[in-house]
Amino acid sequence: MITIIIDAVFASLEPEQVDRNVAALKTDLRGLGDTIKNLIVVSAQGGADIPSVVCQQRDWHQEREALVEEIAAPSGAESDPRRRAEVERKVSAGDAGSESRFRRTHDPDDSRACGRAGVALWPGRASWCQMSSMMSGARSVALVVLAAVSAGCDSTARMSFFVTSTPAGDGGHIGGLAGADAHCQRLAAAVRSTKHWHAYLSTAAEDGHAAVDARDRIGTGPWFNAQGIQVAANLDDLHGPGNKLGGRTSLDERGHFVLANVHDILTGSNPDGTSAAGDATCRNWKSTDGHAMVGHSNKVGSIGGDRAGSWNSAHLSEGCSIAELQKLGSGGLLYCFAVD
Repeated sequence: MITIIIDAVFASLEPEQVDRNVAALKTDLRGLGDTIKNLIVVSAQGGADIPSVVCQQRDWHQEREALVEEIAAPSGAESDPRRRAEVERKVSAGDAGSESRFRRTHDPDDSRACGRAGVALWPGRASWCQMSSMMSGARSVALVVLAAVSAGCDSTARMSFFVTSTPAGDGGHIGGLAGADAHCQRLAAAVRSTKHWHAYLSTAAEDGHAAVDARDRIGTGPWFNAQGIQVAANLDDLHGPGNKLGGRTSLDERGHFVLANVHDILTGSNPDGTSAAGDATCRNWKSTDGHAMVGHSNKVGSIGGDRAGSWNSAHLSEGCSIAELQKLGSGGLLYCFAVD
């Protein structure tokens, strides 16, 4: 794909322009760094695998933004001083994610961080630098290639698990299991997923209907997040100590991190994925009355005792209204799993 893009750009140039612009491109690639240089070389040699470094660099950019937002988030009853200290250390030291592979020795706010072609290679920048209006056709190739590969990072073809980026309804009143499933399906469709999705929610026995266990509604796995990382191989793995869920892997459908101040995810479930006893499902997800069992998407929290590190069964909420959910750190978000 990259070779086709490069050939198309150069085909539009006169031979003498190609010669001049190839030289300019080589010069600019030094400014763009090894990321793009390796990308061009592999493509030109007919390599089958595109290096993953561009995706890793983007991942660190997103992670750093999420960490900074977490520090800035209003502290509530769920705030954890140890977590805050850890986040601050990661941001200040720049040792999270894949940043160590790309860090430059100069000031990220310096114009040199953009290279001569105007592309920001410093992962901590708020956004990539703007391309100069005078950039030559050959220099544009590097940007086109980078954009094409970065877009590939967002592929949802493999995604089969995510945390919803938005709440499904009015606090715990989300239209029951059908409403929750529909919300998962809408968000997945918005990022071009064609899979069949269910919310990870349990319900209590009601009006002659048996209780529903969340673990029985989500298929058999394996499950992958929006970055293609496997978070669990099967149901036993998902509900066991070896699952890979957590702050850096429990991502929303767009591949973004879930902030700590909304890490209480509605589940109504026990640690094994069965329906939690008592008042734990906001009247089977049809009311703003009652309470909800929640899990910590980042497996961190000051509430829940020994279960504070549980992704699906940490503690009960203060209530089921939006205001009551927010008291302990819930945004009314859900876990969604692909059934097929």
